[in-house]
Amino acid sequence: MKFFFVIIPLLFSCTQVPLDRETELKTPVQKSYEKYFQRNKKSLDPIEGIWTEYAVGTLYGDHKVIKRETEPKRARWIVVKKGKIFKILNIYGNQHFFDASFTPTNKKGFYHFECSIRETKDQISTMAQVFGFDRIEMAYNAPKGVFNDVYTLSNDNLELHWEIQWLKSTPPK
Repeated sequence: MKFFFVIIPLLFSCTQVPLDRETELKTPVQKSYEKYFQRNKKSLDPIEGIWTEYAVGTLYGDHKVIKRETEPKRARWIVVKKGKIFKILNIYGNQHFFDASFTPTNKKGFYHFECSIRETKDQISTMAQVFGFDRIEMAYNAPKGVFNDVYTLSNDNLELHWEIQWLKSTPPK
């Protein structure tokens, strides 16, 4: 089961390095976006802002739970409107290993989440829901290409399911 601890940070390539004391320091880009979000607070879409990601990964084999892992404060994200979509940037203001965005749907509070992982060319696509002003929830299975890139096992019945929650820090309510 040790492979689970190795693959979790690698499987969700749309994430960034887990937060720790050093990375919890605000980047210049993050500070700049905080000011932007504060100035424009009244005209922002609820999904725009700076978010902290929390994740629960469940590894299944033959439809049985093998392991469940919780990753609090897994990453911070900046969501900003670019045309008709909302781009997802890391706290340095870019997308190095991925292209990710939210697209509004016809249903209020629901967004289509898309993430293209550059290295493996895998795609993640799921619905995300904004609850109130400060919480996003979504869930999906890790793409097989990323999964198989990390390790090779003879068991093709392995699945890694992510339950993701983002909590907004900026702008405050």
